[in-house]
Amino acid sequence: MKGFTDKWGDPRRISHGNRGHLWDKERRHAHDDCPIISSTTFTLCCELQITSHKSCGGAVVIVFSYGITKTGSTLAFELIKGCLESVGQPQRRLDDGLVEPGHPINFLAIRRHTPEELQALVDAVPADEIIAVKTHDSFAPPHRDVIERGCRDGLIVPQVVHRDPRDTCLSMLDAGTEARKNGRQAFSEFLTIEDTKDAIERQLRNLDIWLQMPNVLELQYDELVDNPFGVIGKIGTALGITPDPAFAHNHAFNKAFTQKNKAKLHRYLEDMSPDDQASVVDRFRPYMERHGYVS
Repeated sequence: MKGFTDKWGDPRRISHGNRGHLWDKERRHAHDDCPIISSTTFTLCCELQITSHKSCGGAVVIVFSYGITKTGSTLAFELIKGCLESVGQPQRRLDDGLVEPGHPINFLAIRRHTPEELQALVDAVPADEIIAVKTHDSFAPPHRDVIERGCRDGLIVPQVVHRDPRDTCLSMLDAGTEARKNGRQAFSEFLTIEDTKDAIERQLRNLDIWLQMPNVLELQYDELVDNPFGVIGKIGTALGITPDPAFAHNHAFNKAFTQKNKAKLHRYLEDMSPDDQASVVDRFRPYMERHGYVS
């Protein structure tokens, strides 16, 4: 079921069984010379896809979307949501307590919760649903048991995104400038390249913890920006679904709020002095070599 786009733009939300699916009266193929598909046909096809996926033992219910700040983590999260919504998995807001109270999205500060509360989150999502949950946290050993077991049982898929630290530094400095201009506390402490390094190092330790999980979906900022349709394919493979690429891309890049700054690859080549570039590489060389940012 690749390549379907909404004839009227936004699909309508209607009740379907015990799930709220996103369906239109009609779905039109992305190519104009293809026939109109009725909602009944589209619904049945997506139901067959979901049923097939679940019956193969991959009953994913939670996608934990982790990213270091200013590495495209919100874009990756929204791209996953778009992929899921395109196959009839609306991303409903979970109850407060399961995720952070009052937050507009499904966001979880894992370390604020007990392992029992984390398990309750996994248990709260029915087997016929897949919900994406964003986090910037890693987890302590007690939480690790819950997450690792969920990964091995096929209930949890972790997704991580990272970026060249030279570009991350610059994006954090931009966020600091914007925060100070608008009187916001978050990121206001970042005035120089040196100010950003400790924060990045802490989050790289978190990244390493997530990367140790089974079946982790690892993404890089560069591919999110430069090859989003390739990323959509990776998401589909990781979750055992066949997303509608046009729908998912439109959701993430045109509809969702993604905190996009400049979305420019290799900014450091123009915006960072050679001395600052060298200092960042010296600080993070093992990580950068491991992930191909330097040779």
